[in-house]
Amino acid sequence: MLLLNKIQKYSTAIIAHYAKLLRLFLWGLMPAPAGYGACLKKVSLIYFGSEAKLSQHETYVQLPVSLRKPSMLFLNFFPLPWKLEQKWYGRSIIEAHHQARVHLISHMIPHGRSILDLGGGDAVQCCGALLAMGYAKEPERLHIIDLPPRDRIHDPTTLGEINELQVGPTKVQYDYRSMADLEHLPDQSFDLIWMGQTIEHITSEDLLKVLNHSRRVLTKEGRFCLDTPNRKITKLLDPKNYIHPDHKIEYEWQELSDLIESNGFVLEVKKAITPLPLSLESGLMHRLEFLTAPMIGDEPENGFSFYLQFKKVD
Repeated sequence: MLLLNKIQKYSTAIIAHYAKLLRLFLWGLMPAPAGYGACLKKVSLIYFGSEAKLSQHETYVQLPVSLRKPSMLFLNFFPLPWKLEQKWYGRSIIEAHHQARVHLISHMIPHGRSILDLGGGDAVQCCGALLAMGYAKEPERLHIIDLPPRDRIHDPTTLGEINELQVGPTKVQYDYRSMADLEHLPDQSFDLIWMGQTIEHITSEDLLKVLNHSRRVLTKEGRFCLDTPNRKITKLLDPKNYIHPDHKIEYEWQELSDLIESNGFVLEVKKAITPLPLSLESGLMHRLEFLTAPMIGDEPENGFSFYLQFKKVD
């Protein structure tokens, strides 16, 4: 049932490429005595009109031998249960992207002594998502604003409501409310605001409220940082719907950056998380690209997600 639901959800993207996929499938049933090189040339010719395109592309050059088969290349374009992805690919594409986000959080997010994490509740760890994913700069205070656990319909948790706890040198405080409800926070009380895969869960109207209050509660040198799915890539999975039932809007990076800059911030850093340039160029998701892609790239339009870091305008 899960597989059928996924196929139905992503059917629009697949139907748009049905002719190429059918040719690939029919060709995959035939013997390929010339081996992997001929396989790549055929797929490349179907998708790009150039036999050299994929044979020279690092996405496929770096694949293990077990995945260098026509059947694997064909299944590569279809949604699969994560357990099958784990079995066939060694890890699921969700795991690959999660590892890239862990790398981002542990290595690239700036230091903050007092951090406001909007939507930062974790499903299984009391310390919250930011610390659970490896933020190692040991803030003095972490203030997490998120919905009560009972209201997280699409992301359920086994944790009950927590008020405060101490995690090493960090005092973690929970505040159960909408992340757009920030009126009660004191002026200039945080030097870092983090929205990790949460900005897409609020409406554009609520985002304006968040930005207005973020300018107020940030210190003079405060930073506003976020990562979020890239609509330029997620629409390859489903051109008509967002990839999560609770997403209100999925942004392209320039669109979101312009919106935030027009509300009192200046962009300092932009990065791609799990860059997928081959998928973007071909117009159909190459799931195998998740396995060989670098964790972080410099072109945010290529990322399955993107990271933006802003400084408050004085």
